[in-house]
Amino acid sequence: MNQIHKLLLSLILLLSLFNFSFAQNLIYIIASYNKNDLCGKPQYDGVINSLEFSGVLEKYNIKSFYLDSKNKKTETVKKLTAQINSKIKKEHPALIITLDDLAFNFFAKTLLFDNTLKLVFSGINKSLMDYNKELNFFDPTTFLPTKNITGVHERLFIENQFEFLYLIYNKVPKVAVLYSTDFIGNILGKQVQEELANSEFINHTAFLPVETTFDLKNAIYKINSGHFDAYIPLTMSIVDPIENEILSINRLIPILTNQINIIDIGVNKEFTKAGFFGGVTVDFYKMGKKAGEKAVKILNGEDIRKIKIEESYDYEIVINKKRMEQLKINFNNELINIVDKFY
Repeated sequence: MNQIHKLLLSLILLLSLFNFSFAQNLIYIIASYNKNDLCGKPQYDGVINSLEFSGVLEKYNIKSFYLDSKNKKTETVKKLTAQINSKIKKEHPALIITLDDLAFNFFAKTLLFDNTLKLVFSGINKSLMDYNKELNFFDPTTFLPTKNITGVHERLFIENQFEFLYLIYNKVPKVAVLYSTDFIGNILGKQVQEELANSEFINHTAFLPVETTFDLKNAIYKINSGHFDAYIPLTMSIVDPIENEILSINRLIPILTNQINIIDIGVNKEFTKAGFFGGVTVDFYKMGKKAGEKAVKILNGEDIRKIKIEESYDYEIVINKKRMEQLKINFNNELINIVDKFY
């Protein structure tokens, strides 16, 4: 009987060691949105490119999770994050990679209670200083991590947008900022204010928050009033109280482009490809790739606390030709020459 007990204990020990070893070979990628999201997918692809190119995926396996926060109710998202947290405690992945703010906001806090976990973020928009007040995870003078968190912060290049519009109109443009009042929409609205804080352009900017389709109808009326030269759609998701559903940006783009008759600044090139006029756009793929490069360094044994947190400075000027024709806008040679891509 004792021998049987010993054999069982040995078997349990071997299985637990096997499970621990397997878990240590896991990389968790947690996206704030769904699998095909215009913001999340190019970041995900960039991360994967870095991981594949480096060869680390010969030793590590990926588990991907999608919070789909633009389409799911808050309570549903919270339940999903709780389930993922349970998996993290059980499997203890070698690295967690988060895409966009919501995933970072949830899972960076997990690291406060387990200093053996490591996290790389991509595409957060909330001010790094604001996050640092909550999490105290980096030295604000060097941007080196003081906890096991590093990554790439996203810029919106709003001043550059104004400068580009100036070239189109030959005057300082008046711009409406259309943003949703959900978690990420409020963050983006505040980020625009922060990026323009020391610029004269802030005096030529109006902020239009929307929560429902009724709010959106009123905002569209204001945008079309003749007071604005362009608008920046940061409406990530809004509620349709009649249909009792959430409309995300994919469904809002055709509504906005059909009903608004001025330039819609696409803050990323995926929005421009999908129908917005375009402008100076963040390159999500390169941002994800840069975050992936940091992940590779960590997985190859580098000290995460020596891997600096960075801003994303990669952008392109991209224009949607169909929308350009629809708005009857013509570019001179100077403008044509500075555009990186026409879609």
